[in-house]
Amino acid sequence: MKKLLELAIDTLKTTDSIVLATIIYATGSTPREAGAIMLVSKDGPIGGTVGGGTVEHESIELAKKLLHDNACGFTKRFILDTKQAGSLGMVCGGTTDILFTPINDSAPLEHALKLIQNNTSIGALKFSLTGDNISCDNQADINITAKDAEFFYLSLKNNRRIILFGAGHVGTEVAHMLAYLDINYVIFDDRDEFLSIENFPTAQNRHVINFSELNSLNDKLGNISDTDGFCIMTRGHVGDLDVARFALNTKAGYIGLMGSDTKKKYVFDTLQGEGYSTDRINCPIGLSIGAQTPKEIAISVVSQILKWKYNLLH
Repeated sequence: MKKLLELAIDTLKTTDSIVLATIIYATGSTPREAGAIMLVSKDGPIGGTVGGGTVEHESIELAKKLLHDNACGFTKRFILDTKQAGSLGMVCGGTTDILFTPINDSAPLEHALKLIQNNTSIGALKFSLTGDNISCDNQADINITAKDAEFFYLSLKNNRRIILFGAGHVGTEVAHMLAYLDINYVIFDDRDEFLSIENFPTAQNRHVINFSELNSLNDKLGNISDTDGFCIMTRGHVGDLDVARFALNTKAGYIGLMGSDTKKKYVFDTLQGEGYSTDRINCPIGLSIGAQTPKEIAISVVSQILKWKYNLLH
């Protein structure tokens, strides 16, 4: 969502209007869920997707025509039969409603972007179902999407935040992939030279910290809830132990620890000796895919984070 908002705002600096094509209803075997967005300019798609195939192709053409005719917004229902569904790799068909909303004012998008950047716990983009208006409701409290007789609401709530400890090779690659997936993260390390904006341009915050003195973390992170996850990959056993101990004292929904069997034994034995349960710690961090290089390890780590995001990690 953050990337799409930034792209829409930037595009509106150089063109009069764009169209937000938003899935507001989906049932059956459809390629995307309600809330998926595609941005279209008069020249064609500029970001996002509503699922590809015939639905996306027709949506692009409808959006371009809307802009060409300077017309009002509207909703279009797509009913995928078995043949169309098969072309998208699905077994059976489904129904998708897409709302086409012309946008010529970036103000509500800028408001929404600011809420996301501030790690909001409430707020939503509010789409008129007539397609003639979009606004930002900073009091709407919904999980993902909601719909009533007049409006479709798309949550701006930051559903996940990764608290990343360790700015080495793997940490850097994990950060890049989190940014690519539009997942917010903050980065901590005890080496100032590793925390440059060049290495972590998309971090919400970059903090130099002594891992043995983590009392200040609450001020830096605010409330840590079950929508927050810890990725622990500092440069040493002691740093990992200190951060793991801190993480276990929070309500974090995910804790991942990178390390060998030796490190795992040291950290787990120490924590268990202090009375902690280590059941919440995923160690070694990531999915078992035989990863070797920093990029490969980062893929396994972020894959596990995605399983947690979608409540598939048990």
